[in-house]
Amino acid sequence: MSEIAVFLRFIVYFVLMKIIKDKFEYIRQSLGLPLFYQANWWDANCGENGWTPAVIIDHNGEIVAVWPYKLTRKLGINLLLPIPFTPWNGPWLLPLKNEKEGTRAIRERKIIAELSKIICLEADLIIFRWPPHFQNTQVWKEGGFFQFTHFTRQFKNLDSIQHLRAQFSADIENDLKAAENIFHHSEQDANSANALLNNQRFFLAEKNISFKWDLPTFENIQKSIRKSGGTDVLIEAKDEMGRVHGRSWTVTDKETAWLLIQISDKTIRHRGTMIWLIWQSVLALQGKVNVFDLEGSMIPSVAKKYEATGASQVPLQMLIGGKYALIYIVYQFLKSKFRSN
Repeated sequence: MSEIAVFLRFIVYFVLMKIIKDKFEYIRQSLGLPLFYQANWWDANCGENGWTPAVIIDHNGEIVAVWPYKLTRKLGINLLLPIPFTPWNGPWLLPLKNEKEGTRAIRERKIIAELSKIICLEADLIIFRWPPHFQNTQVWKEGGFFQFTHFTRQFKNLDSIQHLRAQFSADIENDLKAAENIFHHSEQDANSANALLNNQRFFLAEKNISFKWDLPTFENIQKSIRKSGGTDVLIEAKDEMGRVHGRSWTVTDKETAWLLIQISDKTIRHRGTMIWLIWQSVLALQGKVNVFDLEGSMIPSVAKKYEATGASQVPLQMLIGGKYALIYIVYQFLKSKFRSN
């Protein structure tokens, strides 16, 4: 038992401990945690010294959860917000071997009850989307957090290609058939990756969102993904004249793939660009994963298109806490009302 844990057992049952990055990555690897908890992933999104690798320990000095997060300060307010291209984050609660479901629920409840208090000492506004298999958010709400359900779309059982395509609406199928007569496969290289990053950078700049990935960072992310047993798929929708109508980038981890970037050239794009990129990704992912998550599929501007693919709708729980949580929620509500008018 560590000395700090002995001391703290008389104060709280759990404590958030910040640790060095190498130790965090060793813990992550030994526990087989997902891609979005990798140190390299956080380095790429936040900078090497721009995030906090942390673990939650109990009074016996045992690690019960890990939580990488980024703290920023704006207008005197400490913010803990989601990082780019990361579908979910927040604390990852570690399972115990041969633990019964009821016992696990009680143990996790104790952890979250303390953690909801501890993290509010770190930041004034906390926002995160919890991993899909952690769906019991009641205890967070009891700790003063607000819960909102967001949705994503997923293709499941990618080996059943004919079944997946049969779910497409008539319009989507027609768009795909038209695109299949225009676009062709091409080898992807560093120039393709650099073009993808530049497209994404310009796209996000229009929304006043900073995008800091450069080609070396992107290549390091690719190496990290492959080192952990995953892969990534970069696809270009290129016509016979060599013009690129759109690009997409998908990453895999264990049994799931995520469509993290899909960008198109509004000036020339064919109407079937989006569905062609998605379908080519499905074909490339066959035999590698069981689930393909169309990350960002509930964004209003594209939600109808994604719905027309027949992909399943899957809930994700967003949690908002801290002393400025209610102010933030009201602000977002008023902003959406203003835009709709």
